[in-house]
Amino acid sequence: MSDTPIIFDELRTPLQITNRLSWVTFYLRKATATISAERAAYVKLKEDYSKAFKRARLDAVGTVAEREDQAYLATADLHEQMSIAEMALQYSKEKKADLQDELSTLQTEAGLVKIEMQMAGRG
Repeated sequence: MSDTPIIFDELRTPLQITNRLSWVTFYLRKATATISAERAAYVKLKEDYSKAFKRARLDAVGTVAEREDQAYLATADLHEQMSIAEMALQYSKEKKADLQDELSTLQTEAGLVKIEMQMAGRG
C-alpha cells in the first residue's frame, strides 16, 4: 500500500462555482443557437440530397438496380455533406447535454454551499 493519499477532485470555492455557472450558462445559450443553425443546414442538405437523388434516378437508364446505383454515385458528394452535417448536429446535441448535466451538478453544489454557509451563520 502506498503512503501517497488518493486525491479526488478538489472542492470548489463559492466563487469558482459561480464563475463556472456563468461559463456553463453562456455556452448553453451558444449551444442552442449552434444547434439551431446546424439543424437548418442538415435539413437543407437532406432535402437537396433527396431531390438530387430522385432527379438522378429518373435520368438514369437501365434496370431498377442500375438506376439506383447510378443515382447513388451521382449524388455521393451531396450524401457525404449531408452525413457530415448530421454528425455535427448530433455532436452538438451531445455537448449540450454534457453542459446541462454540469449545470445540474453546479446548481446542486451551489445549494449545498448555501446550506453550509447558513449553518455556519454566514448566509
